[in-house]
Amino acid sequence: MSTTEAAILERLIEPAAGEQSPEVARYFLSLDFRGADRQRLQDLTAKAAARSLSPGEQAELDAYNRVSQLLARVQVRARHALESREGPCEVAPGIRRSQEAFWRDLPQLLRKRRDHGKWVAYHGDERIGVAYRPQELVRAIVQRGIPDDAYYMGVIRPHDLPPWEPDDIEPIHPQPFESIAPGS
Repeated sequence: MSTTEAAILERLIEPAAGEQSPEVARYFLSLDFRGADRQRLQDLTAKAAARSLSPGEQAELDAYNRVSQLLARVQVRARHALESREGPCEVAPGIRRSQEAFWRDLPQLLRKRRDHGKWVAYHGDERIGVAYRPQELVRAIVQRGIPDDAYYMGVIRPHDLPPWEPDDIEPIHPQPFESIAPGS
């Protein structure tokens, strides 16, 4: 059993099988680095690529990477908890209206090639935002107090079927920050 700070914290916040509520799962999915931390991580990663990290900076980068990996593992479990819960078979009217807005706007969204593969969220007819990571949109949804049955998040890519039609669900894969070890 690992005794690193991250491993201990992971065991503290890891629920027993089937005990993670949807609210807790969504909260975990909304967690992300703040702007200053993200910038520091980018600066350290750039210095690592240039092989100019001091030992202290390498330790700092390693700490950021351990936290990022912990966050990724917690978010994978949160996604699994949300996916495994059985919900009602019918789509809530607020979700359906949001899905219809996404479907209506999809041709326009696909015109911007730089947005392909990004996430987009809708609340009714309102586009909440476009982001690289779904966590950014979940945070905006939570901050606005939008209920679970009143929004939709989708990926900007060509779709054969509208979101309310049955389709294969693509798993969400975490994208933790990668460190670049000196000398690699």
